[in-house]
Amino acid sequence: MKPNIPQMKKIVLLSILILSGAVAISQNLLLTSEFGGANSNGALVKYNPATTNSSVFTSLGGNPFTALNVIINSDNDWQSQQGGLTLGIDGKYYGVAFLPSGIVNLDLDHKTDRGIFYRFDPVTNKTQVLYSFTGAGEYNMADINHTASYNENLAGPAYKVVEMSSGVFYGIAVLGGTSDLGGAWKFDVNTMTYKKIGEFSNQAFGIGYRPLGNLVHGDGSNLYGVLSKRNINQPTSLDDGALYRINTATDQLEFVHDLNSTDLVSPMLTFPTGDIVYIPSLNTFYGTKLSSLFNWDAHIGGGVWAYNMTDNTVKYKWTIATSETNILGSQVGGLVQGNDGKLYAFSKGGGANGFGTIIKYVPSSNTYSKVLDLTGPLYPHYSGFQVVGSKIFGSWEDDPNHPFYQMFSYDVLTGLLDNIGSLSL
Repeated sequence: MKPNIPQMKKIVLLSILILSGAVAISQNLLLTSEFGGANSNGALVKYNPATTNSSVFTSLGGNPFTALNVIINSDNDWQSQQGGLTLGIDGKYYGVAFLPSGIVNLDLDHKTDRGIFYRFDPVTNKTQVLYSFTGAGEYNMADINHTASYNENLAGPAYKVVEMSSGVFYGIAVLGGTSDLGGAWKFDVNTMTYKKIGEFSNQAFGIGYRPLGNLVHGDGSNLYGVLSKRNINQPTSLDDGALYRINTATDQLEFVHDLNSTDLVSPMLTFPTGDIVYIPSLNTFYGTKLSSLFNWDAHIGGGVWAYNMTDNTVKYKWTIATSETNILGSQVGGLVQGNDGKLYAFSKGGGANGFGTIIKYVPSSNTYSKVLDLTGPLYPHYSGFQVVGSKIFGSWEDDPNHPFYQMFSYDVLTGLLDNIGSLSL
């Protein structure tokens, strides 16, 4: 591990992406930055995991990228949506930007920009805006007017898009729609047509709202994701969350299941967060929750939940008791499957050093163990992990109040953590 983080020019990383389809360690990662480059207007950065060298892949003349998608949601707490690039079948890169101008008005519940869907051509080094979102109300200097003409559409696209067939992409948004809670959308590059699939809802027995991570492939042609809340009237202490799906065969946004366990002997887990993992052989989704208690302020413990699609049941597979937080960690969130087939979760507190841990989980045997204590005030993001060879790459911040975003890797074979830090352009 590198003990010190060099204080280079700060660039904020939006996404981590493999440049080609296979997962050999000799391949490069492609990252985006809204700052730096030859034009001081952002760049795509190439990082070589084998040599740890970085270089400018291309400097941007204009900047469609956003370093971090951050919104103040209706419950007035901060929530981050990591963006990311998707390598299309056509060899071009596709992504969304929540705030293309990079300017945030913190006094408002919404951004002045409504977001875009774009593609980057590595051959021509050109970036093209494919669609500009128009929802979330009309902005003016005095207020945001929630007019039907604007809220009818979605706004604030977030997380990575998924290509289901050649040129056909699906994504989610966190703003806009009749309830201004976002929804799911589709864009066909072949015909350059946009379609709103459905809207998130805070009404009783609705879809739910506030997406927490990237869409993932599940059974058949379905895409799945997790929502923080099902019902706006639900007490804060019962933030069990909900699993939803986009049925790409019918282009429908559908509620799947609440994430409260049917196993009454399991300790309560609350506040789902981060990416989920689907294991086809078990026909089961796995995800994390931050807390083992009802206390929002404490965020003590946490653990892993599982939803079995064969019998439609939710189980809490393991949970960290208060007495175990100094060993296993606390505030568990975000799963990723390493190339060893195991699942890895990251905690932001507790452990031997008080700065969190990395926990390995084996679904087939339902066993888990701490594999590493983190040693500094670095807070892993719970979304956007990328596996390259035996390494898991992710991003984290050094201060949640004044964040400086960086990249790290964890090697599942050697157990070594490398704080790559910022990349200097």
